[in-house]
Amino acid sequence: LIRGHLCRKRVKYVLSQANHSVRVITELLQTEQVYVTNLQVFNAHFVEPLSKVTGADKLGLDHVFDSIGPIMAVHKVFKDNLELFLGSEGKQARLSTAPLQVGRLLRDLAPKLSIYSDFVNNYEVMIKIITTAREQKPVRKILDANLLKPEVKGLDISSFCIMPIQRIPRYKMLIEDMIKHTDATRIEYAILRHAHTVIKDIAQTCNEGKRNAEHIQKASTIMQCVKKCPTLAASIRVRRFVHQGMLRQYVVKSNALQPRYFFLFSDLLLWTNESTFNGNSVTYRDHITLGDNKGLFRGWIDLVKVQRAKDDVKTILSLGFEVGDANQSVLVFASDEKEKQLWTDALTDIFRNRTS
Repeated sequence: LIRGHLCRKRVKYVLSQANHSVRVITELLQTEQVYVTNLQVFNAHFVEPLSKVTGADKLGLDHVFDSIGPIMAVHKVFKDNLELFLGSEGKQARLSTAPLQVGRLLRDLAPKLSIYSDFVNNYEVMIKIITTAREQKPVRKILDANLLKPEVKGLDISSFCIMPIQRIPRYKMLIEDMIKHTDATRIEYAILRHAHTVIKDIAQTCNEGKRNAEHIQKASTIMQCVKKCPTLAASIRVRRFVHQGMLRQYVVKSNALQPRYFFLFSDLLLWTNESTFNGNSVTYRDHITLGDNKGLFRGWIDLVKVQRAKDDVKTILSLGFEVGDANQSVLVFASDEKEKQLWTDALTDIFRNRTS
């Protein structure tokens, strides 16, 4: 009786593991189909038209997307093989064979993903070329027209550029999930472990690239939200988002503090008329350039500079810091010590990188 109970419990456990693996495999198939479709849209509506635009060679658009073709080809074959085993909707997946079949496909795919290295390493150059080329009317016409196409779904070119970098870490997570729910005695366990070992190293590179790409994309998104902002070309190769938040600016004219919303980028400190930001439009107030050797950062406020200030300013002197460039400086105050530390750490890193 006990042996029968244990046997039924074991069968239930094995079925549960297999069912979970099939769910993960179905997710893998569905996300791969979406990914391949997006790559095809990217190639058809952005890569090919931009590579043929007048002056593409001078703008750098003729070869900057060269890695998209090979990436698309690899994933098209992988998707087709998944559909061959599982059906286009994953309904042919079998508890007994699907994990082994998909494990073998992932094992075969893993070494081919090394082609992503060129894409990740070239990402900053690609974004810089796109940003510069966008100023040309023929390029801008293509990019603006694409936003209205239903298959593009309103996504900007930068959204498509980041997709390959986001895909590899996703494979790593899905394989780890499958390994977790696969018995170590089964043959697919060893196959999945091998695929995971190969993909893990590539994923690490992509994760670093992903963080960098997301900061670049966020900087671009924020700048598009700032109304009445003058053209502020990046003083370094490409602009990255670093930090944001409300700070109180010391206004000399009124000798008082004025809440402003600040954005810190890798080459720029910009602030707005508003004191909050929720992703909607804000109005440009001023900026400090951080990308040259004339930049200034002090983690404190010189008492002489606020000697005429109201008493409420002097009582929070320890929460203040100063940032400046060749033209001006701004005195700001954080809400507490923790917030000040976040800002000063970020600014210290930027200025350290400027001088290294």
